[in-house]
Amino acid sequence: MTIDELVAKYLELRSYLSQAESQLTEVETAIGDYCRQNKQKIIKYQDQRLSVVQKSKVVFPAKSDPRRPELEKILAEYKVVDDFRTIDITKLATAYERKKLHKELMVALKSLTRSRPYIRITLLPSVKK
Repeated sequence: MTIDELVAKYLELRSYLSQAESQLTEVETAIGDYCRQNKQKIIKYQDQRLSVVQKSKVVFPAKSDPRRPELEKILAEYKVVDDFRTIDITKLATAYERKKLHKELMVALKSLTRSRPYIRITLLPSVKK
């Protein structure tokens, strides 16, 4: 293959992946809705089983979010960012959810939190007949 053919194939596959990920997210959401409405955590389909875990995750403003400077200001006031170049908002969210931060900091951060639904679907070992 020439470089032009490789690049064309690469772009074609990236487009395919993007479309597939979008459709997968829609299907996961629909499966999550079904499980929530029917109070199920395991779905059996033919000889397969799916484990469906749903919860809400705390998220903080990303770098592109206009509320990010407010987050950085609060963390600076509580001397949380003194030793770090950047803020890892995923780890911050985990510490917040597990209540591992100072109480005053938890209160200060509360207005910057958002709750985002989280669905994880795992394929379990096949059902033996």
